[in-house]
Amino acid sequence: MEQICIGQWEIEFDRNKTIEYYKDIDTLEFGCTCRTCVNYCIAVKDFPNEVTRFFDSLGLDLIKPTEVYGCMYENGKVEYGGFYHLVGSYISGEDIWQGLSNGGSTFKFELLAKIVEDYGIGFTKETVMVPNNFPMPVLQMEIIFMIPWLIDEPY
Repeated sequence: MEQICIGQWEIEFDRNKTIEYYKDIDTLEFGCTCRTCVNYCIAVKDFPNEVTRFFDSLGLDLIKPTEVYGCMYENGKVEYGGFYHLVGSYISGEDIWQGLSNGGSTFKFELLAKIVEDYGIGFTKETVMVPNNFPMPVLQMEIIFMIPWLIDEPY
C-alpha cells in the first residue's frame, strides 16, 4: 500500500488492486440510462486533465463511479455528488460527513480538497454500497463536481 496526503486527509491505497477490480465491471453507461447519468458519461470524457490524472493515480476509472447523482442545476451546470470505492484505508483527517444528534449526517463542503475549480473530493470513514466482491480494505472517496449539462433533454 502507498500512503499519501490529499487535502487534510492521509490515506493508504493499492492502485494495482483497484485497477484490477475495475477492469472487469461495466461502466456507468451500461448501468443507468437516466438523464443525469447519461450527461455524466458524456461530460467525463472532457474532464480537465488534472482530474483524469488524479483519478488515474488512485487506480480509479472515472466512468465507473459506485454512485453518482445530480443535486442542483444552475447556470448551465449540474452539481454532482457521488462516490467511488478504492482498495485502501482511511488513516487520518476529519470525516467529510458529520454525524448529527438525530442520527443523520451532513456533508462538510468546507473540507473538500479541490483538484481544480469545480472538482472537489473528500474521504469518509463510512462505506456504503460496497459490492460483495470488492477487495478489502475498502475506502470511500466522495465527489462534488460542477459539470456542464450537455444533453439536449432538460435537467
